[in-house]
Amino acid sequence: LGLRGEVTRGAVVQSARSVQELSASDGEAALRRARALLRYVDTHAATLLAPRPTRGKQRGSLMSMFGQSDATAREADMEVSTFGDELSSISWLPVLVDPPESYLPWDASQTSVVARSDAVR
Repeated sequence: LGLRGEVTRGAVVQSARSVQELSASDGEAALRRARALLRYVDTHAATLLAPRPTRGKQRGSLMSMFGQSDATAREADMEVSTFGDELSSISWLPVLVDPPESYLPWDASQTSVVARSDAVR
């Protein structure tokens, strides 16, 4: 999620896409990134799923030094419904490939460290 002043819904979707792409080449790195993203989404779900209020004048941030203020990023951010649709269409959720206990029933065909987008809601 980098050096952002505020993490937008678009940034979360972009990070999820990077997990999906990374899972094809480096499963361990994709797994670490997916866990971090899931932790972020879980912690900030209320903020990510709420409409963003329009705020008055704000202090400058790191992004404003590069020509885009946090307010501009918020205004350009995607709607909540689009966010949910985009996030659910990306294979980014971390999954176990091997069973944590040998006595558990397990789908042996699972080879990726991220779940298929059609396998989750």
